[in-house]
Amino acid sequence: MEIISIALILLLAVVVNSAVVRMTPFSLPFLLFHIALGVAIAFVADLRAELDPPMFFLLILPPMLFLDRWRIPKQGLFRHQGMIS
Repeated sequence: MEIISIALILLLAVVVNSAVVRMTPFSLPFLLFHIALGVAIAFVADLRAELDPPMFFLLILPPMLFLDRWRIPKQGLFRHQGMIS
């Protein structure tokens, strides 16, 4: 249960950070703010979690696969559907 609460805290931090990035008057890369927030959280909070394989498959892999599925070229997918299936 601890890993889920840590994941939710970090997800909330990303959402808040995204809102802050959109409100800033200057333009910096989006990921730079996320890295800075991650470093700040690492120094302030004592969040420790061991990422075992089931948690990796639950928390990290599905969003990556969803993003890949969303960006796949549909024409190439339908052209090669026989080979894929």
